[in-house]
Amino acid sequence: MDEIDYEIDDISPARRAFDRATVGAIESLVYFLAGHWLFILNTIHLLIVGVAFVVPVLMHISPGIASPIFNSYHLICHQLPYRSYFLFGYQVAVCQRDVAIYLSLGLGGIAFSFVRTRLRPLSWRGYILLLMPIAVDGFTQLLGLRESDWILRTITGSLFGVATVWLAFPYLQVGMQELRESMGRQ
Repeated sequence: MDEIDYEIDDISPARRAFDRATVGAIESLVYFLAGHWLFILNTIHLLIVGVAFVVPVLMHISPGIASPIFNSYHLICHQLPYRSYFLFGYQVAVCQRDVAIYLSLGLGGIAFSFVRTRLRPLSWRGYILLLMPIAVDGFTQLLGLRESDWILRTITGSLFGVATVWLAFPYLQVGMQELRESMGRQ
């Protein structure tokens, strides 16, 4: 097969305009996401928890609407009833530990918004230390050595979420700020 050598002149003006518009739209989207990443992540985390708690309310009103939503949460959670909260006699769509994780990611992200330029990232040593409780609780439960309770699942999930925000968000802040600055100079 012969290799075709395209010259810039071979590209039609309409195609060039389309390519410029597409690249411009992508750059605008990336610039927007880099400027609003924290709001987007916080919204996602809080929506996951919020909708998980709306499911039992919907089950109470209309199970036909709530069931597909509840079932979709199986993609992110085991949904074991004995490890879940209940509202109006219906199971919340994610387990107690996941409620704590997503809620602490969202609330930790909101707290981060007030100190975003002043907070230094958590060290890896500190992060591992804060993950030890969830690891011990989870693995001893998984191995059948003991059964955790809602208090431990909530505390360990919250520690995990806060530690993750403290470790990752300062780096994300710097990276997104650098991205916006470099895009702004172009």
